[in-house]
Amino acid sequence: MGGGGGYLSDYPASDQSHWRGLPFPYFIYRGAIFKTDRRRGTRAKILSTQTYEFALSGSGSFPAHSDENTARNGMPDLDWIWEIGPRLIVELGDPNWMWHPSVHIPVRTVFSTDLSSMQSQGFSLTPSFKIERYDLFHRNSRLSLELTLNFMDQTLGKYFYEVNTNYVRVDRPLYMAKAGYMGTDFQIAFVHPIGESVRTFSGLNVSYFGGSVNDNSPLFRSLWGIDVSIGLIWVIGKSKELVKGEDHD
Repeated sequence: MGGGGGYLSDYPASDQSHWRGLPFPYFIYRGAIFKTDRRRGTRAKILSTQTYEFALSGSGSFPAHSDENTARNGMPDLDWIWEIGPRLIVELGDPNWMWHPSVHIPVRTVFSTDLSSMQSQGFSLTPSFKIERYDLFHRNSRLSLELTLNFMDQTLGKYFYEVNTNYVRVDRPLYMAKAGYMGTDFQIAFVHPIGESVRTFSGLNVSYFGGSVNDNSPLFRSLWGIDVSIGLIWVIGKSKELVKGEDHD
């Protein structure tokens, strides 16, 4: 089981951030198709070799309340975001290298939910280059550096940046959102164990939104975004028989 959170931007290119956090269940499982672990997250493997992996995977993000955000005040809240879709991972270089580089190309359908209903919010494409280092300060530690380019379709652009006639005001003019490039993220993440049953994780994500296709939106308020997160995982049990994994669990 675990818990975590951080000081996170309300949405991409927002000029306001808030503290958010939640507890969550955590498990490592390695089946023939379904797998979840610290290195590649939760996914359903479709094709896999030593060089590449093709699987279904997902991600998510916290909601944001519009009454707490000056730019969106009076507009609908931004709900929980869930994403799911295929992801191609290509391993680069020799697996015996100290640093492990890889390319990740996920294409995901996006949904928003207030936990009572769900709506489709289009698609995202977020190719990234990632480099990881294991056993840096401890046998089970992991440091990862990742550079990600973010692209969205028009539906997702509307969700974040469109202002229709119902929400126009003096300082928030009408705006029709477009599909295209959203911004670039650089992320540093570190997982470090404390004893045999506790792990800490921390992360820093720096975003740059210069050149975004929707930079003329009145909801586009900042060229830079900084998110900081931290959390704790407590391992409360293990299977009697363990499968040798793809990382150092």
